[in-house]
Amino acid sequence: MKIKTWIFIILISAFLGALYFVLKPEPSEKPETAGSVSADALLLWYTDEALDRYVADAAAAFSESNGIKVRVERKNARDYAEAVYKASVENGEYPDLYICGADSLEKLYMMGIAGELKDPAHVVNNLNFPEAALNAVSYKGKLCAYPLSFETAFLLYNAEYLKNMGDQSIRMELDPIGEDDLPWIYREEDDTLPAGYTKEQWDAACVERGRELIPGSIGDIQELASDYRTPEGMESFFNWDVSDIFYNYFFTGAYMNVGGRCGDDPAVMEIRNEDTVRCMHSYQELSGFFSIDPKESSYESVLNDFLEGKVLFTVATTDAVKRISEQDFSYGYGVAALPAVDKDHKASGLSTTVCIAINPYSENVERAELFGAHLCGEGATALYDKSGKLPAMKVSGSEEADRIREIYADSVPLPKLMKLSDFWAELELAYIRVWNGEDPEETLIKLEETMKARVQ
Repeated sequence: MKIKTWIFIILISAFLGALYFVLKPEPSEKPETAGSVSADALLLWYTDEALDRYVADAAAAFSESNGIKVRVERKNARDYAEAVYKASVENGEYPDLYICGADSLEKLYMMGIAGELKDPAHVVNNLNFPEAALNAVSYKGKLCAYPLSFETAFLLYNAEYLKNMGDQSIRMELDPIGEDDLPWIYREEDDTLPAGYTKEQWDAACVERGRELIPGSIGDIQELASDYRTPEGMESFFNWDVSDIFYNYFFTGAYMNVGGRCGDDPAVMEIRNEDTVRCMHSYQELSGFFSIDPKESSYESVLNDFLEGKVLFTVATTDAVKRISEQDFSYGYGVAALPAVDKDHKASGLSTTVCIAINPYSENVERAELFGAHLCGEGATALYDKSGKLPAMKVSGSEEADRIREIYADSVPLPKLMKLSDFWAELELAYIRVWNGEDPEETLIKLEETMKARVQ
């Protein structure tokens, strides 16, 4: 899900959810006659259609192995938290557990429809999940949900074009530029197999050299663009959606701290500092090099260009891997960590985590926790195949999936603070203003002042 969709849902639900806080009972004040489907059955709610097959099969498998009946129901995402709350306090058919975004945990906790887990199966720990997942499902020092899946940004590259760069790199070494020669990049392209190589040996050498050229920084991409010929069909060395914060955040993400490690501390508000200002200046300088218009930029158009073989590198999310697997992408692809801003500033991308919250109103909390543990633990091995979602749990998958999970482990989760529900929309606008030429430091100062005023 794109960050703009998350922002819309958060803004609307935060406003409507506030209406319930005035009259809501405390979590311990359970209506005497309220109940889920039945005393010996569980009800799971979720909103994402992509999870249909996964939750149905997981419920069936759990029922068969544990003798506990489970019903699953897909609900409308709009006013989802309010629907859980209303059903719980008005003696409706409420869920024993439900799937939600981890960034909504403060709201859910305050509404009394999420609480501290006991985790009787001892699933949620750092042996099974990366720290990013554990931080995402923690609130005020308490573990409040089971991490299910995640989304994060990473560098996606065209493997065939990178192999071509490897070819060029080795040929430059074999035939260096002399004093009277034209720069190597302007020489006629040569497909002749160098002496001493078989076709298989040369292909392997070019692939290996290409991997060595995977950029560690934005500067490395600029050097590739300056020093290497563009393969036929390729139009851009690097293109990404500069209009969406999810694909831009990595420029300042390692040095911007909103809400602390778990995104739940209003006292932590570090937006403008020496490093974020420097990173924003570097970001602004790229506008002249790559000439991307935010008004014309979109993730869908960038991804389509990549899938059509027009782009070497882009910033993508896991949906790109799924789309590549569903079509005839003859170039091959690979994933890598987001490139550092420069030699002194590393990259750290944004992430969202989908989790399973247990409803404190349930009469079957312990059973609900066991099913929640099954969904994010044992059952998670089938999550990607049945939904296209990468599990937060450390399960062995493809080389690309494992690499993406490593990148997720070093990501920054969305904060949970309800008072900052519009932070990402404001930060996105700040990035666009800087890209279009406004002063980076002044822009960040104004943003920090605005956000600090929100939490006071």
